[in-house]
Amino acid sequence: MMERKYYYLDNLVRLKEVFSQFNLPSWIFITDCTLREGDQIVSFSVEEKIRIAHKLDELGVPVIQVGIPGVSSTDKEIIKKLKKENLKAKLEAVSFTYRPNWKEDVDACLESGADSIDLFYPVSEDKLKVMNVSEEEMIDVCTRAIAYVKSQGVSDIVFCPFPAVRTEMSILKKLIGLAEEAGATRILIADTYGTTLPAAMRYFIRKIKEFTKIPLGIHCHNDLGLALANTLAAVEAGVEAVDATINGLGDRTGNCCLDEVIIALQAFYDFDPGIKTEKLYTLSKLLEEITEIKLPFGKPLVGDNAFVHRHDDDVKGSVMVPSSTVPIEPGIVGNKRRILVGGEYTGPYTIKAKAKQFGVELSEEKIEKILKKVRGMLLGKKESLSDEEYLCIIKEVK
Repeated sequence: MMERKYYYLDNLVRLKEVFSQFNLPSWIFITDCTLREGDQIVSFSVEEKIRIAHKLDELGVPVIQVGIPGVSSTDKEIIKKLKKENLKAKLEAVSFTYRPNWKEDVDACLESGADSIDLFYPVSEDKLKVMNVSEEEMIDVCTRAIAYVKSQGVSDIVFCPFPAVRTEMSILKKLIGLAEEAGATRILIADTYGTTLPAAMRYFIRKIKEFTKIPLGIHCHNDLGLALANTLAAVEAGVEAVDATINGLGDRTGNCCLDEVIIALQAFYDFDPGIKTEKLYTLSKLLEEITEIKLPFGKPLVGDNAFVHRHDDDVKGSVMVPSSTVPIEPGIVGNKRRILVGGEYTGPYTIKAKAKQFGVELSEEKIEKILKKVRGMLLGKKESLSDEEYLCIIKEVK
């Protein structure tokens, strides 16, 4: 973890009056779900899944959710192969326990040798109606599945009643109590369709914490753009485990983004999940290459526009007082600052500072001439000048 002096946050977020509202856990860890959630968007090859798993392990992610062995025999073989390669991370398999042949589904996870098994079951009223399953039948299958996994010697049993945020609290209280008795070691709370609000999530987790001591995890989707906010709200209410994916890749609009939640946990709450954050940029680029899904233009932290300065005042601030223009030092995530000549408000300081990057000192007279030519070229242009274009202008202007 980098020294706090490289996090340039507002004093507001460190106030006692702010922190006194939280019920932060004493520890926290991250499960990366890219290989499972991402496989619902693109089809990873065996080699790609193994390569990504190794990169996540190098990053220091403690739990890697590999896939669904009961649905994909390939996932089962990948887990077997990764187990032989001695990763430091625990490998997690997901079981769709709501399938009619749920025991076969669980057995596939057991046969894979996964360190952790995550049992999914839809429990909200609308989901039960779709499946034509009663509340009593749902509870019966869930508890029997958990007990069965425990009887097979698995020590890390995650139970995910989804979407928890759409389920009556009385049902969850009963279900979580029985799941704990059956042998669940963690309950994964899911905002499966991204439909809740941070304040509601904080309230929801606090209520669950009132009736169970079992560790809780949080799995948020980004349908309304609130996956990170809802994940942090859950942490503020005491959740100990966080699900995330590289580049936020996941079903529909995706999941909580790995790089963003790691940095938020460190920057805002002083948690150190043991992640080599300087590898986040290259990991993001690797997934972009493999999936052929480009990052949004304004992607925070690992995006190429995240630490870009164009506006003259911004460029001056970045040169003279670096902490005045960014939330963190970009090297924390393996990114870097960039000065670009672009936009309507390019000024003389930007012209001078960009030239200096190429080892060129400009006179005031030449700066004015270059600025005039640059503004003419930029008018109506939808992207910044490339380094090559800018160097050509410097050479042309006498």
